Amino acid sequence: MAIWCLVALPASAQAPAAPPANPITASVGGQLAMVKGYITKSAEQVPENLYGFKATPDVRSFGQRFGHVADANYSICAAAA
Repeated sequence: MAIWCLVALPASAQAPAAPPANPITASVGGQLAMVKGYITKSAEQVPENLYGFKATPDVRSFGQRFGHVADANYSICAAAA
């Protein structure tokens, strides 16, 4: 019986995970990770020879769109920092 108490003691001594310091920051961070995953997967699915493709001359190419998203992300993060 005493052995079981010693085995169970370390498991019960673990502290629960601390909540995030700011739940809004944690929520936004989770959303950023989700969107980043979508954009990364999209960029990986476009063949390299189609990064210059434009549906019409008036719109951005695939490469320009991904560059625009990266630039906007950098600008937003720089302002937040």
